Amino acid sequence: MTTITLEPTLQTKLEQFAQSINQSVEEMINQALRQYLDELSRRKLEAEIQVYEKKLHARLKKSHLGQFVAIHQGKLVDADADCGELFLRIEKSYGDLAILIRQVQATPHEIYQFHGIRMGQNQ
Repeated sequence: MTTITLEPTLQTKLEQFAQSINQSVEEMINQALRQYLDELSRRKLEAEIQVYEKKLHARLKKSHLGQFVAIHQGKLVDADADCGELFLRIEKSYGDLAILIRQVQATPHEIYQFHGIRMGQNQ
């Protein structure tokens, strides 16, 4: 277990705020860190998407069209025709770290198609 030393003013502020909302300091720290790590993951994936779309897609389209690719730190780290198998390997290698997994298609952007639902009265 890692011991974390907080700045004295931060610790005091944290303790006061925790008491004011009837929550433990540990709960507040866990919640704050969870939110911060989620935000870091989101930013990392956004950066990986930009690299994939602007720099990697053209090359990967030639060598991995139709396959699923895993992108980490702007580089191809693994690929597979089976997304589930790729995911399991990535999870084993990288744990909970956010790694972009994308299927290489003809265009760099994922295309979503929505089909409308007609609603009306049965007659």
